[in-house]
Amino acid sequence: MNATDDPRELARLLAVVADATDAPGATFVAGAVRRAAQLVAQRPAPPGPDQCRGCGAPLTQPATGRRRRWCSDRCRKRSGNGSLVA
Repeated sequence: MNATDDPRELARLLAVVADATDAPGATFVAGAVRRAAQLVAQRPAPPGPDQCRGCGAPLTQPATGRRRRWCSDRCRKRSGNGSLVA
């Protein structure tokens, strides 16, 4: 997992950047980065490997074959990925 996988970690890194750029002439930049950190922190954490990518519901994986990524066609289509393979 890297910093972009976890919204909280990314928000923390953005806050560090905002603090580092908080100079007398760069208050607008620091404020914009702080706002970006707030928006990122509000994003939900990404689903785990055995959770639906659309709604986060737990998935039962088949013993053989391709692993499931969505709980239903409705969830797959709603997530914006209309293809059968993603």
